[in-house]
Amino acid sequence: MNKAHFFICCIAQEKNFTSLQLFSAIQSFVGDAICAAGPVENWHAPIEYIDEMGENLNTVIFDIPMLRDKQWIVALKRFCSKKKKKNSINKKRLYNMNPGFISQNGLFLATHKDSETRSRTPITETVFIEQELEVHDGQLYPLPNAFSEYVADERLGLFNKWYKAL
Repeated sequence: MNKAHFFICCIAQEKNFTSLQLFSAIQSFVGDAICAAGPVENWHAPIEYIDEMGENLNTVIFDIPMLRDKQWIVALKRFCSKKKKKNSINKKRLYNMNPGFISQNGLFLATHKDSETRSRTPITETVFIEQELEVHDGQLYPLPNAFSEYVADERLGLFNKWYKAL
């Protein structure tokens, strides 16, 4: 099966992500109903995020429930990159948008950056995917270097629910 369940993890100081007009922009791009999956959570961000976006950051997952071909991640990553760049002030983002998908093989995130310290697979010249969660015994589990916003128990429960629905 080449279909996957897509999502976007958004990070911002603002708790009301709708005031950032992210919800309507994502829904317009996706063309389907989307929803915020789970509550907005206060997140203990790595220093790189704090330096750029400030303290007291929050995260929310936007669910894109219609299954799509895994290659759609390229278009979704480009949309997210344009949106956050357009809404930057003095080269500092007001929010971050990390698109990803869940497939039969695990949870993957898309990025434009290659990395010598992280295992990233190129899917185009400018888009790479990186696995954060892997499958064992029909469940998703974090890889040792998984980003913190994807490993909290509540998030793992949500991702496993989506995984089992594939």
